[in-house]
Amino acid sequence: MGPLPVAGVPNLGFLRYATTAYLDYVLPELDPDAAVIWYCEPDTSFHHRGIGSPASIEALREVDAQFGRLLDYRDQAAPELTIVALSDHGQISTYGERLGIGAQMASAGFSVGEMPGPEAEIAVIGDSGGGIYVRNGDAETVARAARWLQAQPWCGLLFVRGEGLPGALSQDLLGIAHARAADIVFTLASDSGSNAHGLLGRGRHDSSMPDGGGVHGGLHRLELSSLLAISGRAFRRGYRSPLPAGILDVLPTVLAILGVEAPAGLDGRVLSEAMLDAAPPEGMPSAERFSAGIPGYRQHLLARRLGPQRYLDHGGRS
Repeated sequence: MGPLPVAGVPNLGFLRYATTAYLDYVLPELDPDAAVIWYCEPDTSFHHRGIGSPASIEALREVDAQFGRLLDYRDQAAPELTIVALSDHGQISTYGERLGIGAQMASAGFSVGEMPGPEAEIAVIGDSGGGIYVRNGDAETVARAARWLQAQPWCGLLFVRGEGLPGALSQDLLGIAHARAADIVFTLASDSGSNAHGLLGRGRHDSSMPDGGGVHGGLHRLELSSLLAISGRAFRRGYRSPLPAGILDVLPTVLAILGVEAPAGLDGRVLSEAMLDAAPPEGMPSAERFSAGIPGYRQHLLARRLGPQRYLDHGGRS
């Protein structure tokens, strides 16, 4: 295959390299039952140049061309091949300067370090959302930090372990209540305003991205909106599902195509509504709304439930 291409923005060489590696080596030499091709674009250009920028448009053109090579191969040589195309997230554009949340909290009297310990009561991780880790999970410090965040105009939603903290929602709603989760998980303020290229979705940030660059990891509707398209003999043609779906549904669906029994405890569901010979899920999705607030701060989270699966729609501060 030769050396890896030199990275750039847009990172076009990698797209061609990945496609060629799959078509010229992985398929003829390894003949896998399933394979994953990861394209670093348009993500790289969205982050570093902005959504809708000339660099991102150039990247999209190249992604289309390389994906077209896969479709051509399937049409000419492998009609049995099922292709699943998906993005792992949506994006919105940054606006304003980097917030510097750790420095702000230090100025407010918190002891801040790279990790909580003898020298620091909290550690802060920020981007378009982030987390605060508290030394020994001290409940009083968690409450004090949460109250400080709720008073900041740039704070979006706020989640803690369990329930009972005024104005906060439970991390259980996001499915992240595990041992490695931060004591406080938060998002930053976002809106549906336009960026410099006329595309919707903007958010405050505490990242290294430039003003106008792309970020993700919040709960704006556009950050939670992603692409999922499947083409293959097992699937209906020209069908658009009215049911919610998520990235966790891809693995059980692929296992079903391969005739492999899904292991117990696997998240997600088989997207049977899109398949030719499978019964669709029973019932329709039900809407869920979760709210919490204190004077001067109120937040809400909207989701849809289909059977045991919860799909987040969006959340915000009101």
